[in-house]
Amino acid sequence: MTRTAARHFVLSIATLGLLTAGPLAAADRPNPQAEEKARTLVERNQRVIAAFAHPTASYRDLAHVDTEKLPGGGFRVTYQLNYKAFRGCGCSFYSRLAFDFDDAGVFRTVETAGRNCTVAPFTASDAAIGIVRAVVRNEPDLRDNYQILRMFETYDARDMMKFVMALSR
Repeated sequence: MTRTAARHFVLSIATLGLLTAGPLAAADRPNPQAEEKARTLVERNQRVIAAFAHPTASYRDLAHVDTEKLPGGGFRVTYQLNYKAFRGCGCSFYSRLAFDFDDAGVFRTVETAGRNCTVAPFTASDAAIGIVRAVVRNEPDLRDNYQILRMFETYDARDMMKFVMALSR
């Protein structure tokens, strides 16, 4: 094969790769309207999310990291939340949160996708909810209210955050 023929062959393969890469890449992306809906929900509620994730830290900003389709349906949007530690510590830290949505962009759940801090996201909020749970159990007027008792017995910080985010629609 001559050099010219080899160049044409390589260019043909590269062109074929570029032509077929578009549809394959698009298949790996969620529906654009669903993704926009999901990202808008997270970005609009970033301060609420930040407060539930690390209530004792100073929230700084939010950065989109990745969006990917999930094998079982739906998609995941990952954000990095940046903070400054409380009480003049001055330490900066982050937590990456992966928000899962269904194919229509309806929020399902959130999980930790990475962090460089000692305390995991939602740990302090879960502890505070645990304290409220103990008060509810020990207070006769609250203990007799089934809805309140059930809410604090079954919900964690992620569930409470999901509830607050649903109110913002």
